[in-house]
Amino acid sequence: MLVPANPKSAYRRVERDAAILGSDSRALTLLCFDEFNTSLASALHADRRGSFVQRGDALLRANAALSALHAGTDPAHPLAGAMQEMFGAAERTLRSAMVRFTPGSVEIVLRDFTDIRAALSAS
Repeated sequence: MLVPANPKSAYRRVERDAAILGSDSRALTLLCFDEFNTSLASALHADRRGSFVQRGDALLRANAALSALHAGTDPAHPLAGAMQEMFGAAERTLRSAMVRFTPGSVEIVLRDFTDIRAALSAS
C-alpha cells in the first residue's frame, strides 16, 4: 500500500523543482545556500522539540545541499580554495551532528552560511 504523501513536502518539492528548472548558475547557488540554511534551521528547531527523526531528515537535506555547493564550485575561481575548505569544515560538523548533535556547532555553521548568502545576494 502506498504511504500518503505529506502535502506540505510535496508542494515544497514541486516549488524547488520549478525553481531549479528556471535558474542560471547564480540562482542555483543561492537556492543551494537557501536549502542548506533552511535545513540547518529546521534541524535546530527539531532538536529543541525533541523530534530526532525530523532532525536527522533536516541534516540529510543540509548535507545534500552542501554537497551540491561543494561539487558546483569552480576550481578556477580565486576563492575556490577557501570555499572548499569551508565546505569541508561544514561537512565535518554535519557528520558529527548526525552522531552527536551539538546545537552550538550547528548554529555557528548556520550563521556563517547565512552571512555568505547575504553577501552573495548583495553582489
